[in-house]
Order: sequence, then C-alpha cells, then structure tokens
Amino acid sequence: MKLDFLNNIINNIKESDFVQNFMNELGEFLEQNNKIENNNVSQNEVPKNNNILTENNNLENINQTKYDKYWKYQNFIEDSVSKTIGLSRYANDVTYKNELADVTDESILKIAEKEGTLYRKQYPANGSINGNVFNIEKFENGKIEKLTIPANEIPVEYQNQDIIFQYIDNGKARVRMDIKDEIIDLASKKCEDLKVEETKKAQEFKKEGHIYKAFENDGYIFLSDTTKKAGDLLEDIDFVLNNYEGEGMYQVIEGEYKKID
Repeated sequence: MKLDFLNNIINNIKESDFVQNFMNELGEFLEQNNKIENNNVSQNEVPKNNNILTENNNLENINQTKYDKYWKYQNFIEDSVSKTIGLSRYANDVTYKNELADVTDESILKIAEKEGTLYRKQYPANGSINGNVFNIEKFENGKIEKLTIPANEIPVEYQNQDIIFQYIDNGKARVRMDIKDEIIDLASKKCEDLKVEETKKAQEFKKEGHIYKAFENDGYIFLSDTTKKAGDLLEDIDFVLNNYEGEGMYQVIEGEYKKID
C-alpha cells in the first residue's frame, strides 16, 4: 500500500503542469551550464605566456567553506561569491542573478578606487566572439565601460577564466588573482542577506509531515512538495549537504528531512 501511494505521488509530479513549466524555463540555464562545465579550466592554472604577468596567482582559496564540494565549478566571480555565503546554484543562476551581478560590479569599482583602473574578462561559455575578440569591462572613476579586445591579447591559459587584470606601462596585461580574491571577499560581505533570505524560504518550504520528492537535473537538486497540489519546487543547498541520500521520497520528521523509500 505504501509503495502504491508513493508511485501515485511520483506520477502526479510528472504530470504536474507547474513542474513541467518550471523545468522548461530552466532549459536555457541548463544548456549554458553544460557548456560552462564542459569547458571548465582551473582558476589557479599558471599561464605559460611570457607576455602576461600575474600577481599572487598561486594564492590558496581564502574563502574555503563547507560549500566547496557543492560548488565544484566556480567559473564566474558571482559563483565564488555564492559559494562563500552558501547560496544554492539555482539562487545564483536565477533568483538572485541580478543582485549578485550588481554587488560584484560595486565591489570591483570600490577596489578600483585604490588600485587604479581594473578590467574584467568574464568566463566565456562559447569562447571568444567569432574567434576574434573578447568582451571586457573597464572599471574606472566609479563607471563601467564595455569594450572589446583582440582575442590574442588574452593567453590561452586564461581564455576560459573570469579574470581581473590591469595594463602596466609597457603595455603588458597583469592578471590580478589577489584582487579577484579581494573582490570575492568584499562582495560576499555585501550580500550576506541573500543567504538569510534563501534560508528563510527554505524553512518556510519545509513543513512537518509533508512528503517531498528529491530529483536531480543537470547539477541542480530540487525538492518538490508532493503534499501540496501546486507542486512547489525548491533547491535547498543545506538539504543537499546534510540530508540528501539520492533521488527519492523524503518526509519531514521532527524537523528533519528523512528518506522514506
């Protein structure tokens, strides 16, 4: 009887228009994420090109947290900020995408006040534009200017990375990994309230006695409340780290998610 009940729940989830619409909206994010992960390059790789200088390129990650394993890929500065404060991937990619981008820009501008003009080349999921140029951003005097530079100005070792760099007197580019770490640290402190907000949502979503279906979709791990007809969905990073034992059915018992199948 219990197995039949669970099977009925799963079938209802699959037929839910809400869930289907939700997953359809994820399509573009999942496709982009696949490209990012397949092209991922270590952010601590030392370039072999003598035409570019690096500063403190081998610094250990000063923002190591319990979320490191969950955030295996940190292609963008915003990813590293989310990892540091403990946001889920869905919160990073969708829910708070604009807020994270804004706080990152603000942090770069703030640090540029003392370091001088800074440039950012973000991670390009599809490589350089037509193999010829990269889009970059110039941070100077409280303003952000969008520019393009020839692709060959960026060494191959850095072309699949989100980097902060400066130009020095001889025209060479200096990649500033030390400044990138400083930006991540500053931006993380500026948006700690996002983690508080996401945690509040997760707590409200978590109802004693309710049964949830956990399922994976291209790196996201969602919970669907099967007890409610609406079929609400949520990605709870703390559930993933503390309670997740694979796809299946979970029930909230005495305030904790427990696998029941």
